[in-house]
Amino acid sequence: MLYRKNISPLHRLTRILMALVGSALMVAGILNEALLIPVGIGIVALAVTGLVGWCPMCAIAGFGERKK
Repeated sequence: MLYRKNISPLHRLTRILMALVGSALMVAGILNEALLIPVGIGIVALAVTGLVGWCPMCAIAGFGERKK
């Protein structure tokens, strides 16, 4: 493995569920047209980091590091 996972399974599940809800809102047309691109980028980021288990922003902030 090239990276160490820094997102817990519960956090991963939450990210994937948030991406699914956001996708449903987009498909249903509830979101304003001006929000489609920014929200779409956020949905893709949530889905990818949730599926992969590694978040670059969490790594920069130090989340998910094991305390010794």
